[in-house]
Amino acid sequence: MTERCRRGADIPTARPRETASPEMSGHQPGPSSAPRPVVPDAAVALLVAAASGLVYVRALAPTVVAGNSAEYQYISFLLSIPHSTGYPLYTLLGKVFTLLPIGPVAYRVNLLSAAAAAAAVALIYCVLRQLIDRQAIAAAAALAFAFAASFWGAAVIAEVHTLNVAFVALDILLLLRWERRQREPGSAGIAWRDLRWFALAYGFSLTHHRTTLLLAPAFAAFIALTLRARPGAAQRASEEAASRRQLWAQAATTLLLFVLPLALYAYIPLRGQHYLSHSDPAVTAIYRDRVPEAILRGTVSSHYRQSWAGFINLVTGRDYAVDVGIDSWEQFGERLAVWATALNEQFSPVGLALGGIGLVVLCRRDWHRATLFLVSYASLTLFAIFYVGHGQIWYYFLPAYVFWVGFMAVALEAIWRAVENRPGQPDSSSGRLKPYVLFSLLCFVLPGALLQHNWHRSDMSAHDIDRDRAQEVLSQPLEDGAVILGPWDLVTAIRYFQYAEGIRSDLVVVHADPAYSSGQKIIEKCVELERPLYLLDFLPAGVQAAQTDRRVRLTPIPYRGGTDLAGPRGEFDSRLALLGIKASPNPLRRPAGIQTYMQIQAFWRALADLNQNYTAVVELIAPGGSVVSRVDESPATVYYPTSRWRAGQTFVGEYWLALPPSAPDGAYTLEIGLYDSNDQRVPVSASDTKEGESIIMTGLQVETEN
Repeated sequence: MTERCRRGADIPTARPRETASPEMSGHQPGPSSAPRPVVPDAAVALLVAAASGLVYVRALAPTVVAGNSAEYQYISFLLSIPHSTGYPLYTLLGKVFTLLPIGPVAYRVNLLSAAAAAAAVALIYCVLRQLIDRQAIAAAAALAFAFAASFWGAAVIAEVHTLNVAFVALDILLLLRWERRQREPGSAGIAWRDLRWFALAYGFSLTHHRTTLLLAPAFAAFIALTLRARPGAAQRASEEAASRRQLWAQAATTLLLFVLPLALYAYIPLRGQHYLSHSDPAVTAIYRDRVPEAILRGTVSSHYRQSWAGFINLVTGRDYAVDVGIDSWEQFGERLAVWATALNEQFSPVGLALGGIGLVVLCRRDWHRATLFLVSYASLTLFAIFYVGHGQIWYYFLPAYVFWVGFMAVALEAIWRAVENRPGQPDSSSGRLKPYVLFSLLCFVLPGALLQHNWHRSDMSAHDIDRDRAQEVLSQPLEDGAVILGPWDLVTAIRYFQYAEGIRSDLVVVHADPAYSSGQKIIEKCVELERPLYLLDFLPAGVQAAQTDRRVRLTPIPYRGGTDLAGPRGEFDSRLALLGIKASPNPLRRPAGIQTYMQIQAFWRALADLNQNYTAVVELIAPGGSVVSRVDESPATVYYPTSRWRAGQTFVGEYWLALPPSAPDGAYTLEIGLYDSNDQRVPVSASDTKEGESIIMTGLQVETEN
């Protein structure tokens, strides 16, 4: 690593810079006459990697993190297929990390992100040393990248983005190293060897994250510019014309090394065959279109099918094409604002200013490298801006920040040179050492400030909410083989415990939105087959904040539990029966000055095929007769309205009634009524409380704790 990273002396020197040769017009390399650094660059690279890595491990999530992270955690354990673009290299590396004898499987896969992030920081330091001469400035800029909010956030959970950044930094490092070799006279053989190393690394990059393909134009332009500007280019052109066979052999070998890593994509059809070759008919029956069991259970991405078309769809991310584009100039302006805000949050206004200065300085000093960095940055940033549909757009800016931090490092060194060359400065190295040390310490203020500012935002060491939500669901007395239909951020965490921890693997946990046709198809088939089905969702945000023991709700479609319930009973228009009501907690003891919630469960039975949509109105009446809380909702769930209820089916509705801090203590009354599809109140035809438009429950107590 020392040879790759080394640029020049870290201790300031009074020796004059060498000027570029006429054949190297547009380039100004660092002082080749400078002595070696006092500290080997490999040691400094390891030091910045260790410093950042320790921070990442300290802030690492200890368990499952819902969403894509949970998918990566159990997919790595199973060696199966995640969402587009398949990530075969990441999955294989994740499997290696799952074998570590430390913590749960989720923690081990999270650790892969931290390790990749630390490696990325070391590689970024080496890249910066190819641009500037000063070790301390390069180390400070690399640590500023390490402690930027988005990158740090990706380093403490299972995510593909830190490994992507590491590959981008490796590609740039090898390409700049090749360029330095290419500049040296008589180095044609060595240059080919270095170019082959770059080609191999770039091939591996493409097996991980396809956004690295966006760097191809910048890489190709930089290679072409470097070949045109190499020493003795005209003479070499005539020599190479005489040995074209050898040239083509070198080029073919380089191309082969680029293509060879892409064979890792064979992992996808091989593992796809393993998981898709068999399905349990009892599971596939719940979806009208007979989707394979592995896709329903999430062990294979729904973007994949075992065919050439399915393979292309997965690895190209074709299903996400609808998310790419700009609908209007106004939206383009909004996306630019997101870009500017994200960049400012990563590096602060100081980093923005330094990046702009560094771009100008690099263009003046070495326009070939400026082209490489500017085109790369623009390609990645524009893609992120145009990827309008992605909720985590800041992650897609991360590889672009590698180039921005390069501009920052160039600016810092330019500022030092301006200070160094002021009139009256001592000419000796020892005389310049003290101000350089002070300037270097000043450079470390930025990463130190980012570390302090972003710690509370990026620290995931106490993150357990996703684990608790998943365990809350899995601890319920659900029937064997029951189907759970829910959102991505809940389903993935449950699947992790099923597959990686072996808990309730009999449950069929499906990611589908019941508001869309895919979810409705599953609901219809489960009801038709009398298969136990539960709709999973988050509790309302306010309820989650007030509750400590519950975080999610499971709504059975239909309800199959006991109906020997206490509380008032009644019928509405002899068509819909209220079998009973549960209020929890009762009495409700609340802290002073805090909004609290009372949970109401109402159990309904259709006495006939209803064929119209009713709305339940639930009111909480204070001791003085005023309504302090009211909800108007579908009796059970909007995703299975009463128009689809059939005679004899039972459903349970869950309503959360908010009690504001100003609500008085005392005995409360609950009233439940119905509206029909014409917004007319449905009369109570029979009740054990009273006739009218509502069924009444009394005896609810609210108390304020002292």
